[in-house]
Amino acid sequence: MGGRGTCPNREADGSGGCLYCDALGSASDDLRLDEPLKKQIRERFIPGAKQIIYFQPFTATYGDEEALPARFEEALNWEGIVGLALGTRPDCISERMWGILADLNRRTHLELELGLQSAHDATLRFIHRGHTVKDFEKAARKAASLGIRVITHIIAGLPGEGKHQLLDTIHYLNALPIHGLKLHPLHVMKSSPMARLYGVCAMTEGGEVLRAEGAPHLNILTRDRYVEWAVEALAALREDIVVYRITGERRTPDFLGPRWLLKKSDYLHRIRAGLKECEILLD
Repeated sequence: MGGRGTCPNREADGSGGCLYCDALGSASDDLRLDEPLKKQIRERFIPGAKQIIYFQPFTATYGDEEALPARFEEALNWEGIVGLALGTRPDCISERMWGILADLNRRTHLELELGLQSAHDATLRFIHRGHTVKDFEKAARKAASLGIRVITHIIAGLPGEGKHQLLDTIHYLNALPIHGLKLHPLHVMKSSPMARLYGVCAMTEGGEVLRAEGAPHLNILTRDRYVEWAVEALAALREDIVVYRITGERRTPDFLGPRWLLKKSDYLHRIRAGLKECEILLD
């Protein structure tokens, strides 16, 4: 669920933001940001089911601190809603918001998704994250001290990064009190600053090496390379960390690949097979 929010590294007109992020703040393809929350819930609610509301586009804890708690409460008032998942940034949780989150955590199932993307500050600076690795660690430890589950989001294949940088990020997370991990390969969106910087205007297939003046090379991941990286990353992950996601794709005209991401069942099968060879079962 979500609305037309924003992030602290975006301009007033909505431009800017993280290098890879699209104009809709990485919203789900079927999410209509202008719809009232009640309508969004009504259209997606499964009668008789127990569900968690996921506030994901942009930054769920950034904005009017009077209005945000009201939205959280509105969601929880629906019968069958048993918890909240909030996608946010480590630098966008004020002391007041920490109090709000602690209260929610006492009353419902709460998951706090903190975007890290990379454990390398040079990468974070280049992709315009606007926070540091230390900021992430501070927020993760604060959440854990309050008993709040932390789900960390990271991206494989960021500009200038290879498999070793991804594994560095995994090892970094293993030493922190995180509950879950979301991993996906970098994909290119036409409306993102990254597409403009590297001159991407057509669908990528995987294997392209893109260059821009003064910027690290952008190596578009192939399917086989991502499968290899994902298997090694998950094999290195601390055993108690829950894997929430190992993929991410978009099915809109804004999506510029790599195209193989649209064949989810194919590469997920390959990742599972690779993990099985390591005697790891992914349920």
